[in-house]
Amino acid sequence: MINRLVVWLAIASADVCAQSGWQWLSAGSCPPTSLCSAPFPDVGGNAASTASDDILTIQVAQTNCQACCGGSVRAYALLGGQWQIGGATSVPSYFASMMPVYDQQAQKFVAFDTTVAPYVRYEVSPQGQFINVGGTPGSGLFQDFACFDAVAGKTLIFGSGRVAEIAAGALTAQYTPIVSPPPGEWINKIYWDSNRRKAVLLRLNEAQPAIWEFDVVLRAWFQRNVVPPGFVPRNGFACGYHQATGLGVIFGGQDSQGLRGDTWHYDGVGMTQAVLGSQPASRIGARMAYRAVSQDLVLWGGSNGNQLLDTWSYTPSTVAVSYATVGAGCVGSAGIPTLQAALNSLPFAGQNFVVNVQSMPWTSLAFMALGFSSTSWNGAPLPIDLTSLGMSGCSIRVSVDNVFPISNVLGVGVWSIGIPSGFGGGTFYNQAIVFDAAANAFGATMSNAKRAIVGY
Repeated sequence: MINRLVVWLAIASADVCAQSGWQWLSAGSCPPTSLCSAPFPDVGGNAASTASDDILTIQVAQTNCQACCGGSVRAYALLGGQWQIGGATSVPSYFASMMPVYDQQAQKFVAFDTTVAPYVRYEVSPQGQFINVGGTPGSGLFQDFACFDAVAGKTLIFGSGRVAEIAAGALTAQYTPIVSPPPGEWINKIYWDSNRRKAVLLRLNEAQPAIWEFDVVLRAWFQRNVVPPGFVPRNGFACGYHQATGLGVIFGGQDSQGLRGDTWHYDGVGMTQAVLGSQPASRIGARMAYRAVSQDLVLWGGSNGNQLLDTWSYTPSTVAVSYATVGAGCVGSAGIPTLQAALNSLPFAGQNFVVNVQSMPWTSLAFMALGFSSTSWNGAPLPIDLTSLGMSGCSIRVSVDNVFPISNVLGVGVWSIGIPSGFGGGTFYNQAIVFDAAANAFGATMSNAKRAIVGY
């Protein structure tokens, strides 16, 4: 036990881990995100500054949650890492259809009431005050999503099957895309991929989940058949775009079996599930926005039957967790001892990692060698051939920096180790020696060798 602690304290001190994955934020109580009752629970929107870590979110006030959710709205802001509430502001429009945007040219939060003609443009202070700054020509448009295209210097507003483009407060174009997705839900199921200049619509609540992308040059939507078979359709998920890594992130929701707490990535080519050590509780109706300075996505709120008022930070890891074979074992009386990760176990920082050793004799003793190299050990190159010791075909393939006993449960070895939270992104190697009198002259065999890349 002492040796084990010495080894792990030594490698953890290297501080190879950057903070990634899900981290709880001490930001105070976040704004409720599901204030409206059915049939319109997903109203309002959120935006994030590109010059600071400020996030603005607009919610329809609970006291006005009628069938149309019209009336007053309330703005909340994450300022300096703490949630603040703004004053209620009357919005004279059906359904309070207002999606905030951060105008990078004006360096201000803005929102457009597009349900009236002409449109009404508001500047929104982080403290939640709406300032009417005049009208913009345009016909009625119920908003599903709004974003700012920094390359073109325009705000794009999607809704009612159309797209409006607004630059410097003036409507420059309003059109129906030449190709559009079929009718369905949009609100809080779409994000702006600023690197590729595409709006990404996540139709993940349908029997055949699909992803659609809007091309701003061609003015058309295109379906991407990239949702994997293992993805379970769900409603009420949170989504956002992590600009630093170019990944769309999807979290949670609710399927036919209940609430979800899984995290998925979409990189414009494929959609994959993130295997994470820890993450927020399963929920529906959370929100997500990107902080430009901290380069993380912030998730807040939602419900699991009760309103959740917690706030989380998420940074996709660039380290792909793995446990891979780097060398073969040698045959024993029960076959070749084989290391493999136990069911649902992977090497993650801050977690217990469990390895099974298959094909051991039922009563054999076994030990696990753990090291940090597969090329040398104490100055000697690896692998080291053990034929001269009577172990024909066997080799030492990892540096033996520490040795641990392996439990034998009816011919299946079980070994576990706690990986320090500071070792994310690190690498270690292991290999088992299994004592087997019937195997060879020496009476022992070696398992395959494995390399673990620690996720976080």
